[in-house]
Amino acid sequence: MIQGGERRTFSIIVVVAIAVVAWSCWRAELVPWRSGGGSVTAVLNSFLPPAGGRDFLLASATAAAETVAVAVLGTVLALLIGLPLGLLSSRAVMIGPRFAARWQRPQPLAQLIGGSARLLAAGLRSVPEVVWAVILVRVVGLGPTAGVIALGVAYGGMIAKVAAEQLELADPAPAAALSQAGSLRLGTLLWAHLPMTAPGLSDYAIYRFECAVRASALMGYVGGGGLGFQIEHSYGYSRYDEVTTQVLILMLLVVAVEWCADRVRRWWS
Repeated sequence: MIQGGERRTFSIIVVVAIAVVAWSCWRAELVPWRSGGGSVTAVLNSFLPPAGGRDFLLASATAAAETVAVAVLGTVLALLIGLPLGLLSSRAVMIGPRFAARWQRPQPLAQLIGGSARLLAAGLRSVPEVVWAVILVRVVGLGPTAGVIALGVAYGGMIAKVAAEQLELADPAPAAALSQAGSLRLGTLLWAHLPMTAPGLSDYAIYRFECAVRASALMGYVGGGGLGFQIEHSYGYSRYDEVTTQVLILMLLVVAVEWCADRVRRWWS
């Protein structure tokens, strides 16, 4: 049973939480009576019915295919960046199976390499992929190339963090046994570390691909190509019925990708 003091503390927490939410709504101008109801209704009506037409649907389908291609290549690039960084960031790989104890000893080179890899991975993932896309559009120009690189850089840092954590959380016994038997570091990596972490890393890579499909559409809105670029173009010319169709295509695309990813997970397991 809640005591009197605990009840008062709980009441204070609830009141503070309500006050914070109310302040956030006011600060974000999320006040219903401030919006013009008539204009909002008129804009919403302009989104219906969804646009059709053979040429428009074909162009939207082509843009959707480009979005998937950006997501695929971005995920591949992220794996190429993230896995090596994850291996270099992991003390279990760089130092050995008993890294927790040996890490206290002076290991200047291992600490330098591991620390540098962790710092680089943190820097890559600290910048959202859409910001990377905005920067890269200025470097490589409009088109899907900027989206692919932006996904690879941002998601590469995330994959590096997850890979390093899974390597360090894995059972150290197999790696220790191989090390005591005289196995080289590469052999220990191939026959102990990677087999134990492969299922978890595979699941995370699939999840990142699902995120990449949605993110590639957003990056297209800032010039990264694909369906997002088509949405931005239609919205810029106030063709809201086309935006409705393109958003529906994006929703179907995401659902299809997640369904396929779920089938792959079941097959893999």
